[in-house]
Amino acid sequence: MAVPAADSPSCFPSLDILSTTGYDTIIHHLNNGRKNCKEFEDFLKERASIEEKYGKDLLSLSRKKPCGQSEIK
Repeated sequence: MAVPAADSPSCFPSLDILSTTGYDTIIHHLNNGRKNCKEFEDFLKERASIEEKYGKDLLSLSRKKPCGQSEIK
């Protein structure tokens, strides 16, 4: 079902008192927003996991292969 844009004149003004057109439009947009937020949350969680692993790997590498330690003394 095609949902009209929220700023469309056919969205909210209605002579039919039982019309749910405006309500349906708002619910559609809210559900899309909820879905988008969930997708973004999942993206950020996965990115944080990748960055945490990357940081641990860099730390591990720096402990295994010290570079330039002889120049510090």
